[in-house]
Amino acid sequence: MPNPQIDKATFMYDPRFQSIRDEGVDYTEFTMNQSYYMNKLSSSSIHDLYNKGKQMYNTYTELYNQSNNLFIQLKNKQSKTLAKYNEYLQNYVKQVNGDESKVTSTQKDIAARESGYTVDLIRNTNNAETMASIYLDGRRNAVSMQQKGLAQSVFEDIKIT
Repeated sequence: MPNPQIDKATFMYDPRFQSIRDEGVDYTEFTMNQSYYMNKLSSSSIHDLYNKGKQMYNTYTELYNQSNNLFIQLKNKQSKTLAKYNEYLQNYVKQVNGDESKVTSTQKDIAARESGYTVDLIRNTNNAETMASIYLDGRRNAVSMQQKGLAQSVFEDIKIT
């Protein structure tokens, strides 16, 4: 099946043809050997797809590791501060003869502030978990991109031979 004709303006200005133009190929030579150059572009774009996927994988792996480490640290801190918060609350409960309903919101605020179990800590922990999840998804997408590049590469090899 012949390739559709590429017009001169597309050849001259479309960035997809930059590598061919950089080799010194002019539009006339391109049109005479269009199938050859289109296959060449296809092969290089397949390798680009694989390499971009590989680069994305490395980037997202690093970002995931950083975010996941931060999430683990914040989760540990949240667990420790929650234990302190509960300890402070139990002290207040003891002061009111075991009646939890008599612990005031002011006392709960003081317990949260003194223990470090704050809304900001909870929010930051949740945000770190979300970012780790997003970067993990990015890493999965990068693997998918690499697989597409490899699959197309195998298909191209079969088609050529």
